[in-house]
Amino acid sequence: MLAVRWVEMRKGDLLEWADALGVTPDEVPRTLRPLVRQCRELLDDTARLRGRIHRVPDRDVDLAFMAMERNLTFVNQALGNALVDAGREVGS
Repeated sequence: MLAVRWVEMRKGDLLEWADALGVTPDEVPRTLRPLVRQCRELLDDTARLRGRIHRVPDRDVDLAFMAMERNLTFVNQALGNALVDAGREVGS
């Protein structure tokens, strides 16, 4: 299971995000915003798909969808937290 812990972004983290995204530190919030939105859309789509296949006879399929939802929820929260922290760091 993934950790459900998040700490406030440090300056080094902002620089690491900028490097990973291929942008300047000031551009991190603007670059993360669409990623957060796309992750949320993917999470919503996954939930809808799981709702449609929930009663399939193969329980492993349902369990796999539940695991995807949990992981996407974690990613969505982590990206959202990074966006808030980056916005705080660069003042946007």
